[in-house]
Amino acid sequence: MAKGVEDTALYRWAPRASRNEVGADPSGRLRGAVARLHAGLAIRARRFPDALSAVTTHDTKRSADTRARLDVLAEMPGHWTGLVARWRARHRAWRRRVDGRRAPDAATEYLIYQTAVAIGAGAGPAALDAVRERVRETIRKSGREAAVRTSWLDPVPAFEAAVDAFVTTLFASEPFRADLRALGATIGRPALWTALARTLLQLTVPGVPDVYQGDELWRFLLVDPDNRGDVDFERRAALLDGLVRAPIEPALARALAAAPEDGRIKLHVVHRTLALRRSAPDVFRGAYVPLERGSGRLAHVVAFARTAGSRAALAVAPRLVMALGRGRAGAPIGPTVWRDTALELPPVLAGRRWTNVYTGETLVPGGALRVADALASFPVGLWWSTDSRLFPSPRVARAGASPVPRK
Repeated sequence: MAKGVEDTALYRWAPRASRNEVGADPSGRLRGAVARLHAGLAIRARRFPDALSAVTTHDTKRSADTRARLDVLAEMPGHWTGLVARWRARHRAWRRRVDGRRAPDAATEYLIYQTAVAIGAGAGPAALDAVRERVRETIRKSGREAAVRTSWLDPVPAFEAAVDAFVTTLFASEPFRADLRALGATIGRPALWTALARTLLQLTVPGVPDVYQGDELWRFLLVDPDNRGDVDFERRAALLDGLVRAPIEPALARALAAAPEDGRIKLHVVHRTLALRRSAPDVFRGAYVPLERGSGRLAHVVAFARTAGSRAALAVAPRLVMALGRGRAGAPIGPTVWRDTALELPPVLAGRRWTNVYTGETLVPGGALRVADALASFPVGLWWSTDSRLFPSPRVARAGASPVPRK
């Protein structure tokens, strides 16, 4: 399977590299994706509650955060395809002829552009030299794995040299560097919100979450050996210590959302979510309840509850955030973004008192949850509840106190 599909056929497929991944089906339908996701997760909750939930491993061609940048491009197809067309025309003279065919070929050239954007969009001038070398190494490996113009068993030095030269010239081009900076300014924040939503889902859907080394902060990595680099655990420990000491309140949430690039916002989600899982393992091995009905901008939200007995956790995540925010870089929070969007709550979840694990805010919605309230100050929401109708004195977090229930 690995040699025939994941390490050969998928390396030949490049229309959108973020779908070209270990375990993925690039040809799978996208229409009705959320409904099919819910259906699959419901089955997983019943039959495979202890299956591994991984989004980045040593085998992935691109880390999950890297893929998020490419996913955002799918929300702006006209801009992206126009940019690629301009690049192909502008860089025509840099291609060579090897064995009577151009090098790089069209598929390899397109993969070069996607890879450059995935790890280089928004990078400063000093960082782009390192990005160039990582792109060169990855494209060389991709070409050999695909085994179309070169391979591990029968490498073609002339083709590989032509591709290396193309990448070198590309990154020396100031117009191309300027385009990367401009594109980074456009997709940078939406990609982070997309990646943060995926982080929430990974940690809360049925299954046992696996956090790859260093993935507690943003990691824009490519395939092995790029994804096996050293991890600065001392920095992560220091950032985590600061978050643990900070009061869980809306002010902290807004501060993290205002400056997401340093990665603390992702670390906050990982820490608080795993703490809740540790305190309520029965809930995260319990039922999976999709929240699919409602009104407003439902195409831009994924929500579900995990329940066990009288206790429940409710996850709310945005999707297609570029279109949701109409290109604005701000976080997908509040009524300006979500307007009147609301999620219908089943009777077992309605009328409860909920506490936000990330912000300390509390809500008591009736039969519907306004997404503007669920995501009032933070881009993703994880709400915890014990049924107040069964427990007259539920433990509810005070501002500044941990909302994680204690045994």
